[in-house]
Amino acid sequence: MLRRPTYTLLLLFFAVSAFAAGKNDYDALLAGLKKGDRNIDFSALRIAYTRTPSYKPYDEPMEVIKPMLDAMRAKDYAKAIQYADTLLKANYVDIGVHRVLRNAYTHLNNKEKADFHKFVFDGLIKSIQDSGDGLSAKTAYKVINVAEEYDLLGFLGFKMENQRLVNEGGHFFDRMEVKNIKTGQNAVLYFNVDLPYNWMVNQTKASTPPAKASK
Repeated sequence: MLRRPTYTLLLLFFAVSAFAAGKNDYDALLAGLKKGDRNIDFSALRIAYTRTPSYKPYDEPMEVIKPMLDAMRAKDYAKAIQYADTLLKANYVDIGVHRVLRNAYTHLNNKEKADFHKFVFDGLIKSIQDSGDGLSAKTAYKVINVAEEYDLLGFLGFKMENQRLVNEGGHFFDRMEVKNIKTGQNAVLYFNVDLPYNWMVNQTKASTPPAKASK
């Protein structure tokens, strides 16, 4: 049997190795995308991002998001782009930021960059849609953070009416009662949130000090 210090060091080694491999995959895919690779696998890009140290699914940097949106409302598109670029440095698969950049560059008549961010936005959205139809837990959309849920709802023309976390078959889902904005029709959509949920559980375990052994 391995002694605890040795076992702990092995766990740490494998965790660091996994993060390094994930970051390398993410960096390689991202480099291809930025060079104009139109055959990019957006699902692979999103998953690779979750294996990097930058992955923080519940982190919303409102100190950057709010001024970016304020700049868009004020039609200060150049400033909005600056904030958006800052956000992409931490998370290039942020769907909402690519939507902002598409709109900002469209207003600035920069068709090349507007088209690029539209391509990325469409690819990220499609990668979620390709993961399921959202009509049941078995066919749930697979997301890497909560923001993706709302990005997809907005794209599909729904607004969220009610939401609850459910556990079925050992997997975690956000069960959302939604309403179609145009028709008023109600629906229920499921989002598989295993990745962000398990990240949160692991973070909690890592930050919890070990219990002292009783004498």
